[in-house]
Amino acid sequence: MERWLSRVVLSSLAMALLIPSYGQLGTGGVVSQDQKGNVFTTFLVSTTYTGKAISTIRYLGSPFLGTNVWHQGSLQFPNGHQLAGKLSYNLITGTIFFQTSDSLETYPVVPDEFILEGRKFIGISHNDLGIWQMAYYQVVYDGQTKLLRRYQERLQPISRSVYPMGMPSDEKFDGRYIISEELYVKRVGNSPKIIQLTQESLRKALPDAPSDLLTSETTTDLTQAKLIALITAYDSRKLANY
Repeated sequence: MERWLSRVVLSSLAMALLIPSYGQLGTGGVVSQDQKGNVFTTFLVSTTYTGKAISTIRYLGSPFLGTNVWHQGSLQFPNGHQLAGKLSYNLITGTIFFQTSDSLETYPVVPDEFILEGRKFIGISHNDLGIWQMAYYQVVYDGQTKLLRRYQERLQPISRSVYPMGMPSDEKFDGRYIISEELYVKRVGNSPKIIQLTQESLRKALPDAPSDLLTSETTTDLTQAKLIALITAYDSRKLANY
């Protein structure tokens, strides 16, 4: 618990930014869902010194992983301790917020590991232009060599001029959140290396793999399941040689 508290930075502002259900974002943004099931995010925009809202901006989708803001999960600690609650993972900012099961208070956290809706994520530090940041990866295969998936998101603007005249305003959007996924291989003692489902990419990610492991036959029509089988065999070969 002491370690967890030392990793948590309390912020009265952050506590006001997110609420349960679809949630409220900073600067008046709210994630909602219409009757058709479309998830969208609305921001109130003000350009006056009084702060009075004068217009709205609507984006299709949300900046969070999943269709909801909050998800059941837990923070994981090296000593095996778990702290259950709700987590919110903002893919645009890379930030994670946490609520304990018995409180509505919201805490920004930087966990080493967390579970979100049954999916395990691990944090790995990156030096980006001299600034150390934590990036989070879903663990797809958790062996000595790990197969990881990283989710990223960007906001693509949409000009309202593309919509036909007379179209209801609640069906128009000023942009859309676009999520992308990338697979990585992480060997012990090495940083994650992005891979494609090709023989050449796998050889670069696993440069010490036996020559008979990554052949044209084994890497043809690669799927995630076949990739996991290859990494499992790679780990077995390495352990057998120790």
